[in-house]
Amino acid sequence: MIQFRKRANIDAADFELKMTRVDGALNYLRDRKYGLADIHLNNGKAVLPYRITAYTHNGKEVVLVDGFKDWDTAGTISRNMEDLILPLYLKNADGEEHCCFQYVCRQEDFSQKSYEEIEAVYGSHILQKETDSIENGDVKFFVWAEQEEWGFQVVPVYCEMDELYLGKAEFFSFESDNWVNSFFDGKIQKHSQRKSVRMLWQRQKRRRTPSVSALRVYYVQMQQKIQSHCI
Repeated sequence: MIQFRKRANIDAADFELKMTRVDGALNYLRDRKYGLADIHLNNGKAVLPYRITAYTHNGKEVVLVDGFKDWDTAGTISRNMEDLILPLYLKNADGEEHCCFQYVCRQEDFSQKSYEEIEAVYGSHILQKETDSIENGDVKFFVWAEQEEWGFQVVPVYCEMDELYLGKAEFFSFESDNWVNSFFDGKIQKHSQRKSVRMLWQRQKRRRTPSVSALRVYYVQMQQKIQSHCI
């Protein structure tokens, strides 16, 4: 357990808390090395901290991607061909809306395809039982999370005279400059910082514990940052 007592000086306390985390990590590595700590590691599948929802034609909200349930990272919603603008809402665990995306396509964006051709491109993301249930004159939007890319994909399939037509695919990133905050500093993150967060998340399964040397380098860098802020 890392112990920390917050001081009246908020800024100094925030920096000190960061250093306390690094100290705790270094102490953990030292204790493990010398057999002073009894460690049990539990590895689980990384989850996405977001939900993607949309509304049906009668105003009912539907959860298409639920990142908090690893078995529920894909969904569908239907529209008629007169309504090809699909607003998609990104929400957190508390249901708070962070961002609204808009998928827009036109009828001329669709091209006739057999299910076998669709399956060859999208595989299990678009199942035949889902395309078979599309009514003539309707379009079904398939939405699924692309976890490694930190975003989600939208692909529409239209049915007319029992023939399938495939629309354009579009990828949306979960994170945007308009709302993403750094949970470490409480400041707006730049693109390079968000990219680093995604890279760390992608390495989560492969990377077990940071090396002592890497943590020491980080510790020195953070001390230098503190000193530069105090000058």
